[in-house]
Amino acid sequence: MKDDVVLRRLCVLLTIKAAYIKAVGFLPGFDYSRIDCDIPQEIILCDGKPILGWEFHLFKANLGVLRNNVLIEEIYQCSTAIFRGGDKTTFIWEENEEHMKKWLNFISLERMLHDVLTPKSPPPLDSKDPHKVYS
Repeated sequence: MKDDVVLRRLCVLLTIKAAYIKAVGFLPGFDYSRIDCDIPQEIILCDGKPILGWEFHLFKANLGVLRNNVLIEEIYQCSTAIFRGGDKTTFIWEENEEHMKKWLNFISLERMLHDVLTPKSPPPLDSKDPHKVYS
């Protein structure tokens, strides 16, 4: 198998796992090895149990990046995880830009900028031990 195929498959697996971990709100440091993916069979397991009711959208994003004053196209593998309910897991491979706009249209540039630019409050410190934060 060619190296680029292996790398693409690895990126698909990692982005699916990352999308699910973020969607369910697991803490940073969650062990990715707890999630097993069998993409051809559309099966995802967490701790050996099926993850049901999830819809995973997988797509590539082609971005122009300026490197040493030269604009270079970079391709990123992206995945989203949306809980729809039900008794199955669905993978949707997005190749059509018009179809992607239909399910991404709820994300506005203003909302993304607000989320990125608004500082988050740090967790409160434990008054007895200033180096410990409440969990």
